Amino acid sequence: MMRRRLVKALAVAVMGIAATAPARADDSLRPVVVELFTSQGCSSCPPADEFLHELATRADVIALTFNVDIWDYLGWVDNLAKREFSLRQQAYAQAMPARQVYTPQAVIMGAMDTVGSRRDEVNALIDAALGEAITRPAASIAIEDDTIRISVAADPMGVNRDATVLFIRKLAERDVNIGQGENGGRIIRYANVVRQMIELGRYDGSAVSFDVSRGEDIGEIYDGYVVLVQERRADGGPGRILAAAMLEDASALSLAGGN
Repeated sequence: MMRRRLVKALAVAVMGIAATAPARADDSLRPVVVELFTSQGCSSCPPADEFLHELATRADVIALTFNVDIWDYLGWVDNLAKREFSLRQQAYAQAMPARQVYTPQAVIMGAMDTVGSRRDEVNALIDAALGEAITRPAASIAIEDDTIRISVAADPMGVNRDATVLFIRKLAERDVNIGQGENGGRIIRYANVVRQMIELGRYDGSAVSFDVSRGEDIGEIYDGYVVLVQERRADGGPGRILAAAMLEDASALSLAGGN
């Protein structure tokens, strides 16, 4: 009974949060963004990593893996982790209900968090977000020759926004053989691994567009792109995600350098 009440409370708390559909997909899908902060050195993370794989197959969800370095001292250095991802997680903690950093931590639409392996709670938050905010601005990604074109529509309600447009290069799958630490001897498969996240510019509620070079060598291989339109909190930290889109680009694997 307590578990059902918690799930219901989480679902109610996330009402009003939603995103837009991926480029070249049905706009009515309005995918929800789920960010999983995970670590190769975290013994409780593999079930959440597996669950994220399942979420990544859904057309109505943009599921992203952010590997963090907070457990590297336990004996295994996470080879997918980036310090900036740990800093993003820490910045989220200031406004999340749990108000702490932990793994596996799932952040839904930049507004709510829960343990990433708690499927019922994550799904409840996703379901709540899917049913709300149909008046949010739309975002899209398209490829034209060697250019990635990103567009964010004007806010349909004419609301002034203080938001940031983020561009992500991601890798659909990566298997990692963990040599030491709490997961030593295991092979873990990660889905939609974020390899780079950069800020393109501001979004104030007016329509805006950006062009990004396709096939840029970032020192990492990647095969897809995500755009997030994310509000900025009063303290400068990341807030609610207003819109999102994702586009696969398998041919980028042969264009980009890195491994």
